[in-house]
Formats: sequence, structure tokens, C-alpha cells
Amino acid sequence: MRGASHLGYLRGILHRFMMMAWLQAINLQQSFGSQQQKILKEAI
Repeated sequence: MRGASHLGYLRGILHRFMMMAWLQAINLQQSFGSQQQKILKEAI
């Protein structure tokens, strides 16, 4: 039983880590996209 609960605990940490990484990737893409728009506006 303890082994199963430990596995669930690790899975919860992994899930939280993946969610944080996913949100960070979205934020990076959004900030990168806004930077590209600024560069394009300056170029025009």
C-alpha cells in the first residue's frame, strides 16, 4: 500500500511539473510572438 501511495505522489509531482512546464512554454511563445510583432512594426 505504501508503495502505491508513493507512486501516486511521484505521479502528482510529475503532473504538476509538466503543467508548469506547459504553461511556461505558452508564456514563452506569447512573449516571443509579441516581440516578433514589435520587430515587424519597427521594420515597416
